Amino acid sequence: MKLNRPYNFQRPMDVAPKTWFKVTNLSNDTSEIAIYDEIGMYGITAADFVDELNGIKAKNITLRINSPGGDVFDGLAMYSRLRSHSATINTLVDGLAASAASFIAMAGDTVTMSEGSVMMIHEASGVCMGAASDMRCLADLLDKMSANIADIYARRSGRTTDEHRTAMKAESWYTDQEAVKAGLADSVAGSEPTNKLPDVVKMTAPGAPSWDDIFKDVDLNAIADALKGVKTDD
Repeated sequence: MKLNRPYNFQRPMDVAPKTWFKVTNLSNDTSEIAIYDEIGMYGITAADFVDELNGIKAKNITLRINSPGGDVFDGLAMYSRLRSHSATINTLVDGLAASAASFIAMAGDTVTMSEGSVMMIHEASGVCMGAASDMRCLADLLDKMSANIADIYARRSGRTTDEHRTAMKAESWYTDQEAVKAGLADSVAGSEPTNKLPDVVKMTAPGAPSWDDIFKDVDLNAIADALKGVKTDD
């Protein structure tokens, strides 16, 4: 059976492969990973990413994303290794987190959309050469991969897997605020989280004043002295 791996993005054959991520140590406590190109394909594998990730000892990782997506399996491997890393991971979508890049973004302990950024989710796709049985096998595989990806979105958003599958089948594009509303991000950079409920302000009504409160500043002895000798009419 001739079966190509499913991809969420296909790259022209005549384009030379490029390094699609960069790791920068900002300090002893913080490192930055920038994914600014297609994911996986043409000799660049998840193994390269994991080799770099394993070398990061910082307590915090900023994961910056501007990517149209790429290889589903490489994307899932990257997501899993990010999730299992000991550091606190903060995802920042700088421009585009589409396709495989969108579920890699879900690896963050927090997910922040930059102002004007976009997130896109859709079904896994692939190319197959062979008999009808080969193509049915690929279709079944793609369904399984899409279901796995929908589960990742559901764990982040609190919505159901079926809801995300419906959105994936429609190829859904989310603006920064729409991604927050869908539960795929926590906030938009520079603004208050829109999915955060306002704090409840508790107001306690004052109780009725006691007689002691009413007369606490009154000199009753002085009043009594002033009333001595005052005669009232019978």
